[in-house]
Amino acid sequence: MTALLALSAGAWAARLEAAGVGKELVEPLGRFLALLAHWSRVVDLTARRSADEVIRADVLASLAALEFLPGEGRLVDIGSGNGFPAIPLLVARRGLEGTLLEPRERRWAFLGEVVRELGLPARVVRESAERHGEGGYEVLTVRGVAEGQWRGEVERLLAPGGVVVWWGGVGVGERAAQWPGGCVVTSAVVPAAGCRVVVWRRCST
Repeated sequence: MTALLALSAGAWAARLEAAGVGKELVEPLGRFLALLAHWSRVVDLTARRSADEVIRADVLASLAALEFLPGEGRLVDIGSGNGFPAIPLLVARRGLEGTLLEPRERRWAFLGEVVRELGLPARVVRESAERHGEGGYEVLTVRGVAEGQWRGEVERLLAPGGVVVWWGGVGVGERAAQWPGGCVVTSAVVPAAGCRVVVWRRCST
């Protein structure tokens, strides 16, 4: 963690570019990671021990789903926590309007500062999925939240034809394949993060 705290936004940007992140993304993502490191002095936001681990297991793992997202629409992220995957995805897809759901106060405050500093088209709402009263989202993203805390809200939150993008462990693809009312589009391993990313599309009717 000490090594993370010492890195400036510019140093993060250089590491991101070296890792193959697109040049148009490295500056805003570098600023995001510098804020993450700064806030981690007082809030438990990450257990990663090195900058390279953050980039591989968090940034690149988040961006692995980019090809499955529409160019515009509304995205809701459940349990946004430290900003992964929502912040990298919203940086890369500026046509998406984000709603970040985070009930914990200090994480909610952190995310609010990130959204303001990066000028993202997003809002941070201090709510859990089950308390969020809106719906009609084209994209629902979730990582690090137990399935039982959000699965029952998918039909209410997601628009017909919309996609759930779920980062999880062994068996998530098989579980998503059993959900009614849609189908799995892809289930792929993200080697750097030691997880899978599953994309499930709700039927359009």
